[in-house]
Amino acid sequence: MIISFCMNKKIKRFLQAIFLNDVCWKIISPFIWLAERSKASRRNYIEAPVIEMHEKKAWQIFNDRIVKYGPFKGMYFGNARPAADSIFSKLLGSYESELHPVFNRLLKNDYKTIINIGCEDGYYAVGMALRKPGVRLLAFDKDPAAVVHSKELAKMNKVNQQIEFLSICTEKNILELNKEESMLLVVDCEGDEQYIFTSSTVFQLVNADMVIELHLHIYPELEGYFKGLFAETHFISVVNSMDDHLKTLDYNIQELHGLDYATRRFIVGERDIFMQWIILESKTSAGHNHG
Repeated sequence: MIISFCMNKKIKRFLQAIFLNDVCWKIISPFIWLAERSKASRRNYIEAPVIEMHEKKAWQIFNDRIVKYGPFKGMYFGNARPAADSIFSKLLGSYESELHPVFNRLLKNDYKTIINIGCEDGYYAVGMALRKPGVRLLAFDKDPAAVVHSKELAKMNKVNQQIEFLSICTEKNILELNKEESMLLVVDCEGDEQYIFTSSTVFQLVNADMVIELHLHIYPELEGYFKGLFAETHFISVVNSMDDHLKTLDYNIQELHGLDYATRRFIVGERDIFMQWIILESKTSAGHNHG
């Protein structure tokens, strides 16, 4: 049996050397890509009627487009696109529920400026503007379509005068902030964090609290990077995401009662991967609520 295994391994390596060398791979890789795309398209074709059924049930629940629960309860999410990411968990108010205790605590602080880097559809930017009326809010996103979309949402919620929408956030933008002000930064910029938050910006953010999404499956070094950067100036904690399956089972919310498992998961589902957030709370800001 061991001899057979070794022979099979040698044959496998021999075939790989023939068919998967650089020359052959350039020839066959387009066909592999086409096969994968066809497989994905077929899966979408088969699943489309099921998704349409779930969407129909969900829109019956959220036809008023008002966020039901969570830190941004009452926000009108009126321009949410049917195909947008996590649209129904946002309308339910369960979106990133792992962070709800963090936001409920931090938003009690007396911030002069709130900054949302990676505002996407405006959910956080507009939600925080509603929670902190009168506070200056900056919202960045490198996607022009996202900025347009967020501006529309701000107008619908009548906070457009409170929010300044900008494009790409860089280290320069951070260095231009008033380091004497108490600030809150909410960040989700797909790994660009290490180019925005550098050793040069540490003391510029000495009075800032930060909630930063870590894409550790892509950039596993980011948690250690931030801990090393802000250890002297901030209290540091890490929040882990909850699996969508557990959310589907655990959420005891009125709007989900009576729905089958698949529809509940369709509504509360957010991501198929494990996610973490690093919470950085200023050690110097007086009057802050540190958990």
